[in-house]
Amino acid sequence: MAFSIKNPDAQGRYSIDYTVGHGGVNMRDDVMLAQVCLNITYFERKDGYADRYMTSREVNRLEPLVEDGYCGPLTIARIYQFQNDLAKRGGAMGPIPVKIDGKFDVSPEPGVVHMGALKRVYSFDNMNYVLSEHAEGEAEAHYDNLPQTALAPLRGALADSRKYAKRFK
Repeated sequence: MAFSIKNPDAQGRYSIDYTVGHGGVNMRDDVMLAQVCLNITYFERKDGYADRYMTSREVNRLEPLVEDGYCGPLTIARIYQFQNDLAKRGGAMGPIPVKIDGKFDVSPEPGVVHMGALKRVYSFDNMNYVLSEHAEGEAEAHYDNLPQTALAPLRGALADSRKYAKRFK
């Protein structure tokens, strides 16, 4: 179940309880949160860190995901695309060591971007960090106001505020 992060040191606002994507658990509100964040990343951001995603959107002719909580082939393909874009050289941030597996894993400490056991960052945490710390204008407002503006299943889930995903309690 998606949730709002209750940690003053967090560099993101939201997280997931279960894996999303290829071979993931794919709980509806976790998937909805991933779809919303991917859409903000590819279609709303215009800040200095957004170049690689805007270029990828145009080159690959990406369309916004339907934010329905269903983790189908388009959502999985977009997760792969995001991980590939994150790992590419160039851009303001440079390459990010991320596992390209089409799945957003659950971080043991949501909102704290760090490397997992394989010395790779959690791609979902990285996306949330950038959205919470660097998004501007419309993208920032959309991300910040998700607990009030998201569709009902996700809005209800984000009312839950805690420090850790359920599997790490």
